[in-house]
Amino acid sequence: MNIKVLWNFIKGIITTPKKFWEGLQFKSENKDGFLKEIFYPTIGIYSVSIFLSALFGAETLNVQRVLKHILVECMTFIGGLFTVSYTLRYVGASFSNPFGSLSKILVFVGSCYVPMLMGLTIFSFLPKFHLERLLWGLVIYNVWNACISYFEDKRVEKVIVFILLSALLVVVPVMIEWVVLNIMPNMKY
Repeated sequence: MNIKVLWNFIKGIITTPKKFWEGLQFKSENKDGFLKEIFYPTIGIYSVSIFLSALFGAETLNVQRVLKHILVECMTFIGGLFTVSYTLRYVGASFSNPFGSLSKILVFVGSCYVPMLMGLTIFSFLPKFHLERLLWGLVIYNVWNACISYFEDKRVEKVIVFILLSALLVVVPVMIEWVVLNIMPNMKY
């Protein structure tokens, strides 16, 4: 895991999103490198932060409960990444696919989730204010900047794709979490 690569990735997507998305359009064929260097380490850092916040923040440490929480979060984001990516690939095949191959779609969806995961990492060390759900706004912000970059001259397509992508990128992980917690009652943390 290269922390510098991860830091530059997150800094680029938040500080200069237009430049970031334009650069990502052409070099996003390497999905394995993206998953290995950016996405999976981000989920790992988030998982460690959940464990550390439970270790130092709880009166009594229930390791089983913490591990269930980590497992549900990993299933939510990894499942969301692949479910949304394959859905976009399937829907994109019906229309003019703006993203291209599945590799590009995986990198796009993962790039939208990484800043939120880092925000959740920071929030896990803070007292519970229940503001974590507001971090979904980072996903919507990233989708908007990606749509501006991909559809510079097509305003109607930009708005339609933005609305659909935002809904898909936010709803799918929330639904996966809901399904996991309600179908498998032993997974509640």
